[in-house]
Amino acid sequence: VIAVAAILNSLENLPKDSLPLNERIRYAEVISMATGLDIFSPVINSVRIRLLDSYSRSSGYPLAQVGILPIIESKQSTTNKITAVIDESPACVMKERSITLDLSI
Repeated sequence: VIAVAAILNSLENLPKDSLPLNERIRYAEVISMATGLDIFSPVINSVRIRLLDSYSRSSGYPLAQVGILPIIESKQSTTNKITAVIDESPACVMKERSITLDLSI
């Protein structure tokens, strides 16, 4: 999950003219089929957001996203409350899934 999220964030950071839109979309489809993961799932989106936040905090500037594979932020207040109290490590997939699925761990 983390690797797919990181690949999608990196793909989104490429300048629009460096890789045609149809090739970006096809690349994302191949990743989705190869891993069996829905690249638009709440888990992938949540991990992508956390990776972008982590990168921004550590580097001092945000990683630009061109918006071809949009990140959809959750509007659930319970998710935000749980997120505020957990560890900031993007590597903890179990915690990420519990947040996304609104479960307690």
